[in-house]
Amino acid sequence: MPVELYSAARPDLADIRIFSMANTGAGFTEVPYLLIHPHDSSQIVERTTPLLNLSEIAGNTEFLLDLGDALSR
Repeated sequence: MPVELYSAARPDLADIRIFSMANTGAGFTEVPYLLIHPHDSSQIVERTTPLLNLSEIAGNTEFLLDLGDALSR
């Protein structure tokens, strides 16, 4: 879409119409669409993290934590 469209249209772009230029014999056909706006979000989640392996190698402490499923919230 042209950049100028954003300053002329409503903020949610609900007044924009898209038409098909295919020759169907009935003229132009409006194309339904859904506009999805991505948004950033952040959150703090406290959870227990089981310690899987605690070791010391050459004076350095190393450990593994089970952070759980990345898809769970």
